Amino acid sequence: MSENENFLSSNETDVTLWLLPYDKVSYQASKRDVAKLSATELARYQSCRLSRQKEFLLGRMLLRHALAEQLACPINKLDVDERQRMPPYVPLAEENGIRFSISHSHSLIAVAIARCGIAQNTVLGADVEYINPARGLSAAAVFCNAMQKQLIENSVSSSEKKRLYYLFWTQKEAYFKACFYSEASSALSTIDFDEVGRRQGHDLSAASLEFMVSGQAERYQCAVYSSWIAVPIVKQLMLEENHFSPNHQELCPQWSHYKLVID
Repeated sequence: MSENENFLSSNETDVTLWLLPYDKVSYQASKRDVAKLSATELARYQSCRLSRQKEFLLGRMLLRHALAEQLACPINKLDVDERQRMPPYVPLAEENGIRFSISHSHSLIAVAIARCGIAQNTVLGADVEYINPARGLSAAAVFCNAMQKQLIENSVSSSEKKRLYYLFWTQKEAYFKACFYSEASSALSTIDFDEVGRRQGHDLSAASLEFMVSGQAERYQCAVYSSWIAVPIVKQLMLEENHFSPNHQELCPQWSHYKLVID
């Protein structure tokens, strides 16, 4: 396989990462959007714990906002169906070659979205994690393989250990969302980057980023994986009077790129 055989060029498609900090949104205010949910979304919403309902609801509203902008259509034209252990299915997005991935952590929701056209085997996965200063690194035993655990252990500083911990964590989660979502039994520690590409039959391009959200002190780590080369564009959407703002702030972070090439 040639190096770029299965890649879309960055001129053909870009990934947009939409961010929504929701810590200041009241639960009662967010409930006004419940009527916009589909029947399957409403069923899942009602099955969520009270503490998760706001997160789920605002995540679905952010997805609709991102899709509506990408498709240039009214939000009420978007049908969204929930699926078991899979991302939601949006017929209009599928018909137009739109790929998306949803992630949330702490008080931040993220939606990665891109228009891929009719290209075959296009996948997209994104993961965002809050970098918790108080969190230990013991969970590395769950999602890291032997080589990655060794890299963390051999790091001379605690800050470098934590950087690698969140880097590997978000990379694996993004891979899982892009390629393994329906395989619930797949352990993150067993996901090998090269094997992912071989099993799926395409190359993967990765971008990782550590960033801060405007108006927040917390730091986050993000990874975006796609089956084409693209530089993610980051847009932070704010809520004004508990409604999505028609304006957004475009951030300019520095992404670190990783390329998986299958011979």
